Parts: sequence; structure tokens; C-alpha cells
Amino acid sequence: MGNIRFGYTYVSKSNAPSLRVRLSCVCDALDVLQEEIEALDIEIKNLRKQGITQASPYWMRKDDPQGKPDQLELTHPIDSAYFQENGTRREYIGVKPDKIAAALASIERGQRVERIKDLMTRKQSLLRNIERQIGLLEIMARGEQRSLDL
Repeated sequence: MGNIRFGYTYVSKSNAPSLRVRLSCVCDALDVLQEEIEALDIEIKNLRKQGITQASPYWMRKDDPQGKPDQLELTHPIDSAYFQENGTRREYIGVKPDKIAAALASIERGQRVERIKDLMTRKQSLLRNIERQIGLLEIMARGEQRSLDL
């Protein structure tokens, strides 16, 4: 048994320390991936503390000859906390620039949270797949039979 099959290549026993280095790199990558997931979770919590909304902006445009600014309303989804509390989907923001800026910033934070959740889901899936493959490697290394539930 001079050669060990690793992936699609055969590795000789003289290169066995390089396998240990490669496995160490996988462990380091797992640690980095776990830290990234935790950092994303912290970022989501911070954004939620600042206030987020899943509402859509609705501009009530008026062709006003006096030049009055446009009014902003937010349309909340039916499953939102705003709808549950107030019984209506529409939230009047008005024409004040500070209120408009705060509402639009809240919408942007809500969209950012959704993007972060998607990224976090992909990273968690990658982490689970890597852990599963490591489990299969352990089974192969011990020479055990692979069960059907893996």
C-alpha cells in the first residue's frame, strides 16, 4: 500500500505530511467561516436595534404649481408588526425631509438585513456540507461502512 487515494489523485506516503497541512487548512477555513457567520449575525442584530422595516415606499406625487414637495407613505406587508399593531398597511410619513430620510434609511436597513440573511444561509449551508464531508472522511479513514442516513 504505497499510494493513498485522495480525491482524484493518488498521493504517496512520502507526501503524507502535506495531507496533514491540507486538513489543517480545512480546519482553519471552517473556523473563518464560522466567525463570518457570527459576524453577520451580530450585524443583523445591530441593524435591528437601529430599526428596520420591510415596507415599500409610495410617493404621492402632485403637480402643484406652488412647488409643494411630494408626500411619502410606506406600504407595509400584511405579516409586519406595523400591520398587526395598527390594522392598516399604510403609514403616512409626510413631506418633512427628516422623517422621509429616517423612513428611507429604515427601508434600506431592512433590505440590508434580507441580503445578509441570504448570505448567512449560503454560508451555513456551505459549513454543513463541509462538516458532512469531514464526517464521511472520518468513516472512510476508520474503514467503517457508510450508513444510508448520511
